[in-house]
Amino acid sequence: MDINAMPAGKELDGLIAEKVFGWKNLHWKEGGHKTDEFGCLLSWPTGWYGDGPKGSTCLVKRYSTNMDDAWEVIQQMSSAYRISVHDMSVDGQRWRCSLEARDGKWRFPTELAHKGDESANAETPALAICRAVLKAVMGEDNNAM
Repeated sequence: MDINAMPAGKELDGLIAEKVFGWKNLHWKEGGHKTDEFGCLLSWPTGWYGDGPKGSTCLVKRYSTNMDDAWEVIQQMSSAYRISVHDMSVDGQRWRCSLEARDGKWRFPTELAHKGDESANAETPALAICRAVLKAVMGEDNNAM
């Protein structure tokens, strides 16, 4: 699947969790609740479950649809990239996220991308961020999944 065509949602969020934040063995689980043998109510949220950093087991982040969660992606990548997000339209329906590798090289003209730089367009800033970051972390194989 082409990353530039990936829709916002759980598949993209799961890839970000794995490739950017290091989650392993992810599986999707719908939320629910039940009563255990002692009569206690057990409940769990809808989200990704697996082996996360710092012992986490449940991830309910919505990186591609929630800007607060997308901001965490930017923070995670900021040591390796200079990141910019721009509204590219009159009506706010076209966003671009650009990642410029912190490689110490000058980019002139500024449109001149270097190896490791990535960008993506989307209808929302959160989706543009996720697409660009996923392309960057997947490297040369960013269009094949």
